[in-house]
Amino acid sequence: MLSLISVLQWQKRYFVLHTNKQLLYFKNDKEKRPLKDPINLAFCKSVESHLAHSKFKNVFSIVTDQRTYYLVADSESEMDIWVDKLCTVCGFLRTDDSNSSGNVNVQ
Repeated sequence: MLSLISVLQWQKRYFVLHTNKQLLYFKNDKEKRPLKDPINLAFCKSVESHLAHSKFKNVFSIVTDQRTYYLVADSESEMDIWVDKLCTVCGFLRTDDSNSSGNVNVQ
């Protein structure tokens, strides 16, 4: 499960990525209705992973025209899978080695 950062706190959310460039998120995996409108990845500008955070590991971001979403995966391998899937849907190529400890910036 991924976590989505809000301005005030991190909240656990269940994400579903569709090939139609829509990223939906739900309160948990049992919910049928998304919490809000989907994140439209047609407007995705970049994806960054291995972001530094004082409290969380495995932080990555999705940058769109409207805002930047910060997400946390349960493990580094889960984060890499999400980044790869997001890149595929958005039509990006990774610009680094996915196993490196530095930033991954995909555009």
